[in-house]
Amino acid sequence: MSKGLQVAALVFAALFLVVGSFAAGLFAAAYAPTLAPALAVPASPDPSQGSLESRLTVLREVARIMDSEYYDAAALRNQDLAYGAIRGLLQSLGDPYTNFANPKQAAVQNEDLSGKLEGIGAVLAVREGQLLVVEPEEDAPAQRAGLRPGDQIAQIDGKSTVGLTAGDAVGLIRGPRGSIVVLTIVRQGLSAPFDVAIVRAEVKLKYVRWEMLPDQVAYLQLTNFGDVSADFIKAVRDIRDRKPDALVLDLRGNPGGYLEVAVDVASQFLDSGPVLYQEERDGTRLAYDVKRGGLMKDLPLAVLVDKGSASASEIVAGALQDYHRAVLVGEVTTGKGSVQKVHALSDNSSLRVTYAHWLTPKGRQIDKRGLEPDLPVAPPAQAPLNHGEDAQLQSALSYLAERQLAGK
Repeated sequence: MSKGLQVAALVFAALFLVVGSFAAGLFAAAYAPTLAPALAVPASPDPSQGSLESRLTVLREVARIMDSEYYDAAALRNQDLAYGAIRGLLQSLGDPYTNFANPKQAAVQNEDLSGKLEGIGAVLAVREGQLLVVEPEEDAPAQRAGLRPGDQIAQIDGKSTVGLTAGDAVGLIRGPRGSIVVLTIVRQGLSAPFDVAIVRAEVKLKYVRWEMLPDQVAYLQLTNFGDVSADFIKAVRDIRDRKPDALVLDLRGNPGGYLEVAVDVASQFLDSGPVLYQEERDGTRLAYDVKRGGLMKDLPLAVLVDKGSASASEIVAGALQDYHRAVLVGEVTTGKGSVQKVHALSDNSSLRVTYAHWLTPKGRQIDKRGLEPDLPVAPPAQAPLNHGEDAQLQSALSYLAERQLAGK
């Protein structure tokens, strides 16, 4: 082979390596310096100029080259190539809340907010690289199969969960009612993992729960800010009919949901004023005011929060704290002070885009900071099995009892 042909072969080999890595969502500097001049690539425009769309010219160039030259043409028909490029683009922003969901993941997200799904009925989270059961839903397949809060799910149908997001895991666990999923569980205190076969079923998620505790204290738990305004207001009305002396609102582990629902919830406890300010990217602020007709504007109130209380939970907790309407008991919250729009895309995938940040009524910015509790109480090492073992709840009850004795 002539020297000229050898150089040409090396150039094309380098080009294939770079293009292949990019299409997989990875960016690599694979050019050999001695070969770069032979590519004769025109100078790129200043990347700081123009819109994002105009700066994707190189991506389109790569796609055209791959379509015309890549050896394994069938591999290019994998839609995951496009999804990988999209995720790579969004991840480079460094904003975890601006993200892309493929059609299956988008369907799961919609089910979560509607409160109705087919699966096992368990709240999952990834903490320190481990997929954990946060809470099995009451009377759902997961609870009936014996899953407990804190259980680690090591495998799903024999597939390791290492590297999976909570969304990825939920997509694998959910499925048609009557089908079976096998989870490999690691439980603290047991020497070996064990398998649990769970029959999937239709699950109606119960996001609002309440009960009366001793000393006429009502306990109201809200685990999601999905489409729950009517359920929450009904619970508040039912509690009011029991004539409680105080209320504990539990927002622990609540990841958020609809902004409008947060305003509805906060409005049950506030008289007037803004619940939050929404700050647009141009700096303008939009106030979301308290809605009239709140049913518990004067009842002594404590709010339980933890590091899992995020977004809409922080909107409610922050407003109640700013107006000195309630004390926050527990841990520093997540610190998600941004608001996202959800765009349904043409193939039923979805795009969540951060379009604003929100501030508390006093103008506090909590993004990446969280809310500091008025009464810090560390969580127990293990999930409490009853209210008596719940140190954070007990601290809230003690505070309310002392306030009642003080006549406040």
